[in-house]
Amino acid sequence: MVEEIKREFSDLEWQVIIDHEVDAAKAKQQNLELKWDDYLEKRGDNENVLDVEDVRYFFETIKDQKDYFDDIYFRRLPKFSVNPLEREQAAWKLLSPVIKEYLSGSKNFVETYSANVEERASVCDFMEKGYELLLKWRVIQRSYGVKSDVAVYRNSKLLKMGVTESMPHILENERKVEELITELSEVPEIPADWHFELLGHAEWNIGDSPIFSELGIEPGDNSYPYWVVPIGLLEERPAAIYVQPEGVVKACYLLDLSQYVMYDDKVKDQLSDFDFRQRHLFAFDRDDVVCYDGSSKVDLISSVLSDERFEEVDTFRRLSIAYGSKNPGLMLGEIKRCARHLEGDDFLATWYQGEIDLIRRPEERLGLGMPEFATELEQPGMLEALMVDN
Repeated sequence: MVEEIKREFSDLEWQVIIDHEVDAAKAKQQNLELKWDDYLEKRGDNENVLDVEDVRYFFETIKDQKDYFDDIYFRRLPKFSVNPLEREQAAWKLLSPVIKEYLSGSKNFVETYSANVEERASVCDFMEKGYELLLKWRVIQRSYGVKSDVAVYRNSKLLKMGVTESMPHILENERKVEELITELSEVPEIPADWHFELLGHAEWNIGDSPIFSELGIEPGDNSYPYWVVPIGLLEERPAAIYVQPEGVVKACYLLDLSQYVMYDDKVKDQLSDFDFRQRHLFAFDRDDVVCYDGSSKVDLISSVLSDERFEEVDTFRRLSIAYGSKNPGLMLGEIKRCARHLEGDDFLATWYQGEIDLIRRPEERLGLGMPEFATELEQPGMLEALMVDN
């Protein structure tokens, strides 16, 4: 990590950004923070909150600074071969649309603004939202600032030991940026009137994607057939969306859609009746995708398991698909297939008991919540019976 940071900070392209931009960026950010500090001090006054010119200046400054950051992170950095601000850039991609949405309401706010004490509550409410955004903004700026200080002064006596001396500060600020990315990715609640445009799906093998941890689902491997996560535009922002077994709709915003499977017009037409609140996606292959609701899930899984195309699919993948049906008949057939696959293996008995435990464990503890079926499988001689042809 240290050597990688050193390599990045020695890049001339990066040095061009730092030398010409860091002082201006810090000055603009400090000016904005001073104005907000002034607001925080005045909001406790008993006379006025702020005059309208101060309020207008806030929003103009925020917009100017946002445009500046957009230019750096969206237009300049992508042109360079080395980018030590990759995580800060990712955080800004998520924060910038939120700030834009906040600013979209500022014009009306200024036009109707009143500094009267009677309207203090509504005024403070809107301004507080802006201050919360500024706190998030500071996380990105401070991480940027620590790295820029190292780059600017790396040859000075202040940093005689090089980047190594500053690594704790760099890593601590990057950790805060990662926490901010997680926070901004979450969609805590999806309003009933929000629109989702289906554009593709995420395969379950993207190990470094935040999708699965944010949505509370476990990734599998990269083979088909399997369930896939719908990807598209949630209120015009890239997002992944998933309906949990208990019916709770979860979602998280994405930085971009380029790493996911995107549908052509033919597939989109076939899935035109997809409703993320009621339906799920199942992919037989990258371009062979169907949507279904809860009432048709058992039929879908039964057809998958009986399809000749998937006869040779990994035995344990078939079992995982069967578990999705919660149908004892389908599950038993695949448990038998797996048991025969493990015949003669010392691991067989341990594996079988583990499956019984999974089937019995309640859903809230990531089990299947089927204690009666687990008891049936646990009967003496049941494993031996599964190994016999019938």
